[in-house]
Amino acid sequence: MKHTFYLSMLILLVFGASCSKSSRNKAPLPDESRVVTTMPASDVTQHEATLGGSVFWKEGIEAPASVYFLLVEGALVDRGDAQFPTPQQMLAANALVIPVQFTFSEAEIKHEFSVDVEDLKSSCLYFYCTAVEFGEEVLYGEVRGFNTHSPEITDLAATDVKATSMTVSFRYGGGDVSSVAVEAMESSVGQMYGFSIYTIEDGVYTFALGGLNPKANYTLTAIIKTTGGKTLSESISVTTQEGLYIGGSLPKSTTATVYVRTWFSSDVPTLYYSTDPYLIANDYLSAQKVTMYRIYEAGMPDNYNRDFEVEILRLDPDTKYYILATLGSLKSEISSFTTLPI
Repeated sequence: MKHTFYLSMLILLVFGASCSKSSRNKAPLPDESRVVTTMPASDVTQHEATLGGSVFWKEGIEAPASVYFLLVEGALVDRGDAQFPTPQQMLAANALVIPVQFTFSEAEIKHEFSVDVEDLKSSCLYFYCTAVEFGEEVLYGEVRGFNTHSPEITDLAATDVKATSMTVSFRYGGGDVSSVAVEAMESSVGQMYGFSIYTIEDGVYTFALGGLNPKANYTLTAIIKTTGGKTLSESISVTTQEGLYIGGSLPKSTTATVYVRTWFSSDVPTLYYSTDPYLIANDYLSAQKVTMYRIYEAGMPDNYNRDFEVEILRLDPDTKYYILATLGSLKSEISSFTTLPI
């Protein structure tokens, strides 16, 4: 027999208010004519658990009047040096009373029952026990404990990976967050980058990582710090794209100088430009183009970055232009500039 108990529904009956008689705090009878047991908690997660118990009584004894569980946070109950509190100590700490809806009435049978408890705190120690009322007496089962699971960081992923940037996101369902970060370790040089600016929506944290090196392998790890400690995700490995990006532009009325940087190539990029953004995005080969000129760098190896510039002539004043750099199969992100009015 199984039921679900939601802490958020506030069925928080304080047992001491309804069971004030001292006769209700008795231990099981030694003759075992009535036996109450508490089963180990099962299906424990971050916010949920299943509590189980059983009751047995012999023929000739009146059936139980009510069955319930006592549940209390470990931090709230004073148990001295003992590993587990007594039911009386749990009641003194205002233990929750979780009722069990039951229909059993037959003697000489071990009746088992359970309750699903939800809305528990994560990373929390709880104590619980079974309680069964026989007339004016309450018999308790063994007091047991369980720890809810710690929150986990899941779904760590990198998207929109470019030469020097990427978007990193992950999911975290815990509370009491004091800081959130993503660490990116560049494998080849052992350089660690930390990022702590993010957005959050529906438990998903999103980071925009920038300033990365092209064609570099990064090991990404998400880190959550809470009042209870630090949680780390499993790491993932991501490689940035080969490098080609537009570094900026300096427009005038009828001309503009555009700067482009490349990595891992000694080839010269080509720059396409147009006043039509659709043309640049979908058919840039039909746009006007110019060949870049390398800024002088003596003795640089092929895996070093190279800077290029070009001056575009005969532009219209006070006009917005869209630009795209290419290098073989590589394409930069689309950028733009606006010429100055005359």
